[in-house]
Amino acid sequence: MEQITTAIVGLLVAVITALIGVVTRKVTTYLANKEISAEIAAVTNTAVRAVEQIYKDLHGDDKLNKAKEYALELLNERGIAISEIELDLAIHKVVQELNQGKEKILKSL
Repeated sequence: MEQITTAIVGLLVAVITALIGVVTRKVTTYLANKEISAEIAAVTNTAVRAVEQIYKDLHGDDKLNKAKEYALELLNERGIAISEIELDLAIHKVVQELNQGKEKILKSL
């Protein structure tokens, strides 16, 4: 009976240890992704605002490409890889937020 109890306790300890390991990895991955997402958002925000200030004569795809160029350069410096689709989405989100801010200002006038 004592051997069975010892075996069950050992098995429970192994299972709990494994579960803790899995949960720790999931939490660590989640937090790392969250930090990277926040950094991507900050970098794209900086790139879009810089292009808006510096390249007032650019429009449409030219302005988008310049924002992509700046954002990619900043992200590469930080060692963050991003797909073109993710970068497009991040930049469009910043542009949308800027446009919404402009609309609010115009409505308040």
